[in-house]
Amino acid sequence: MRKVLALSLAVAGLGGGIAFAGYHWSPTLPVEIQDEYAHVYLGAARNSPNGYEYGSCQSYASQYGALVSCFAYDGEGAAFCWSDQEPFRLALAAVDNDSRISFGWDKEGRCTMITVEQNSSYESKGP
Repeated sequence: MRKVLALSLAVAGLGGGIAFAGYHWSPTLPVEIQDEYAHVYLGAARNSPNGYEYGSCQSYASQYGALVSCFAYDGEGAAFCWSDQEPFRLALAAVDNDSRISFGWDKEGRCTMITVEQNSSYESKGP
């Protein structure tokens, strides 16, 4: 019994210095534009070494109405959408510095979808 206890304490002591930080993932393309959809990893775009990738979404409201817009630039092309629909404004409430934002648009440039995703594995925004 003492040998089992001693072995268990020894194994526990060896593992005491090991720490796991969790899964980390950095996208190959911080900003990706395909057809009528764009995906932006805000933290990765901010940290991009070339300084070209960019993405943003804005929400504006006044006594005259409300408007949202999203923009993405991947170094070669740009994507943009806008909407005056309340569900899109609500979706943007979840955005923070490390969010993944996806948006789609129609032929008139109106947003057809906006997705905001938080994930602990995504690259954090650096200085």
